[in-house]
Amino acid sequence: MHYSGGRAYSKEVDINPKGMSYNDGEIVLYSDTNCIIFDSNGNIKFKNKFNDGITSFYPGCRQNQVLCHCREEA
Repeated sequence: MHYSGGRAYSKEVDINPKGMSYNDGEIVLYSDTNCIIFDSNGNIKFKNKFNDGITSFYPGCRQNQVLCHCREEA
């Protein structure tokens, strides 16, 4: 969505997102084990499946850096 409320673009994704964040023009969608990062034009910058499961994402200290926190297996 644009700040004015209009639709910027729409994309279908092959995950069932449990969370989303928007930071510095990047949209991060994540589920229990998958992550997709889009740029502000709707292009996929990153897509991956994590074996250990994702609990959360945080913006990194540098531009184009995202940190992922995954569950630890016992």
